[in-house]
Amino acid sequence: MIVIVCLLILGVLAMLFLKTRKYQKEYVEALDKGEHSLKSLYPIGLWLIMETPLGGFVQEKTNQRENIAKLHIGEDKDEMQILHWCKKIGVVYLCLLATTVINLGCATGKEGTHFLKEHRYLEKSGAEETEKNLKLIVSSEGKEDVEVSVEVPRVSYTSEELEQKMQEAKDYVLTSYLGENDSNKVSLPLNLVEYIPGSAIEIYWEIENRDLIEENGQLKNGLLKEARECMLTAVLVYRETEETIELPVTVLPAMDMSQEEWEDVVDEAIYEAGSQNPEENVMELPNEIYGKEVTFSEIKEKESLGFVVFGIIVCILLWFAEEEKLKSGLEKREHQMLLDYPELINKFTLLISAGMTIHSAWEKIACEYQEKMKREKKNRRYAYDEWCLTWTEMSNGVNEMEALERFGTRTKLMPYLRFSTLLSQNLRKGSKGLTDMLEYEAADAFEKRKQNTKKLAEQAGTKLLGPMILMLILVVLIIMAPAMMSI
Repeated sequence: MIVIVCLLILGVLAMLFLKTRKYQKEYVEALDKGEHSLKSLYPIGLWLIMETPLGGFVQEKTNQRENIAKLHIGEDKDEMQILHWCKKIGVVYLCLLATTVINLGCATGKEGTHFLKEHRYLEKSGAEETEKNLKLIVSSEGKEDVEVSVEVPRVSYTSEELEQKMQEAKDYVLTSYLGENDSNKVSLPLNLVEYIPGSAIEIYWEIENRDLIEENGQLKNGLLKEARECMLTAVLVYRETEETIELPVTVLPAMDMSQEEWEDVVDEAIYEAGSQNPEENVMELPNEIYGKEVTFSEIKEKESLGFVVFGIIVCILLWFAEEEKLKSGLEKREHQMLLDYPELINKFTLLISAGMTIHSAWEKIACEYQEKMKREKKNRRYAYDEWCLTWTEMSNGVNEMEALERFGTRTKLMPYLRFSTLLSQNLRKGSKGLTDMLEYEAADAFEKRKQNTKKLAEQAGTKLLGPMILMLILVVLIIMAPAMMSI
């Protein structure tokens, strides 16, 4: 049933695509591919909107159309709404196509793996395959359905097949167990297989002397001085049937001992050297171990790269610390200039009220600041430095209006931009009303300074909250420590 439904859906989708693939082709091709990645499916949406009742439904969505117009300023809102719907239809089309194909694949896959035949018979796995574990539902009249788990056994070998498989297994063991050795006089690892390819027969190994041969076939012959006999027994098992093969081998001394064996020998030789002559002040190390000449040397401390890595990390941190320092300096500059603005604008207003021109008032404030810096050598004030730079530009012949505009642009702070704009406009239109405007600006600046001061006070209180909590925790620990120690 699922397969039929999936095929019907795929048929409808294919027909829809074929029917509309050339609809409004020139318009669709003219759309930007970057903005409309699914434009190849837009003909489907356009056809549904233009040729079906869906178009009337879209037209009724006036609120949606107005919202789309806010995002696409200056473009036709009706067109943008249609493209919006085309995009949605394209997404739904792709999603429906993908899920239908996946469902169809799963359904056809499941149909090809049914094991229950005629509601009664289960197909067994082959003798060499793994056993199946199936979930079935048991139904009966008058009873609720019961879900059960059924282990389906593999098909057993017939007696003739078993005899043949056993012989094949014996031949395989006899031809493979020696590994790279040419005879049963072995010095290289053995190949103790645990299963036979293409067979359900399993193999277990019984080793007479595990001090010579490990379970994985590795030999422990590095310390052997003469050949030793060892019996291997391969047990071939299939269900209740067992057969054995006895395989005698002669383990020969290795050409050289393994690294693990050599380390054990070295440890033992050093231990024996330390136990000799305990009353002497000097411990003599052996110059020969197991027939091999040896020398000893102290382990030099490896040159650690830790400090180098630490230095690199510190350099990186310092790099970013400088960036943070610059950022902090810019914030400090901005804060300082905002604090100095009311004072600066008030001085300028007083000088203009006394009858000075803009140029003269600017020069007087700049000269006073320069004299003060020469005399007291206090920290520089960014606002006054910008003021002095503007006066220098005026003295060097820069147009007064241009210099004032540069002043506001350099500060990049709204109060200074407003101040420079006020002065430059006044230079264009005349000095009428300049004093009143400056007085209003000065009063407004002082009011804002009060508000900023309150804000900073609140921030300071918040910053103190963390240290106060730490002090509280410390006090609690000091009080609780004696009580805890006395328990």
